[in-house]
Amino acid sequence: MMRFVFLMSFLILFGLSGVRAVDLHSEADKEKNEIADSIIDRSYDSESDMPNKKNQFRILWGPKGGIGFFVPEKWTNTESHAGRSPGFGCAAGMTARFEWNSRWYVEPALMLAYGNSSVPVYFRRAEETPRYGGDYHMSRGAVQIPVHLGFKFRVVNDYHMSVFTGGMVSCGFAGSFEAPKGSPAFSLYGEDGVWKRMSYAVALGFTLESGLPLVFSLEFYTGMNQMARKDIFETHRVNECDMRVAMAYRF
Repeated sequence: MMRFVFLMSFLILFGLSGVRAVDLHSEADKEKNEIADSIIDRSYDSESDMPNKKNQFRILWGPKGGIGFFVPEKWTNTESHAGRSPGFGCAAGMTARFEWNSRWYVEPALMLAYGNSSVPVYFRRAEETPRYGGDYHMSRGAVQIPVHLGFKFRVVNDYHMSVFTGGMVSCGFAGSFEAPKGSPAFSLYGEDGVWKRMSYAVALGFTLESGLPLVFSLEFYTGMNQMARKDIFETHRVNECDMRVAMAYRF
């Protein structure tokens, strides 16, 4: 009788342990299946997000300002000018960036710019050596519309850099051309002016960007059209050029 009880108890315990082992095995299989399903789901999610990332588009806009140099002379000239001194320039306005994939962007801006510089003037007569007439002081205000086409890339962590090219149209609306004492007077704009209002320039530069909404840029604008209306400058062809360090705040 005791042997029978012992044998039945052993069979019951063995059966329960087998059932428990089957349950544990099924639970392990279930956990493995859940993990595999979650991995597959995440892979599907990431794949479904990829087209959105590839087609990501956003618009960033905000105020922009900069200071630098205003250079009213032929930008390919490397010779020294008599009485030449660096000109000061500044600009402020609004800018907007249309960005694709956090890489490519088009960035137009509307800026009010000011520049002043001393300009050496020469008086020319037929068959005579040009006579240096002194340094005239040029000041001009202009509305500028630069357009940048750029490519942005990561440098390290959240720091990015971009390089850009493009163009700029500038229209002068006010200015003066002050003569030194004892020299003849000229006006900057108008029928008898020495300077054209419209300037067309090529833009080159780069930006430095971080996780902050601030963007720093170094910008070069080299004028391409003839600006002089009178043959009183050292070189017969004169351009209007700007170089500035700028900062923009993006919303």
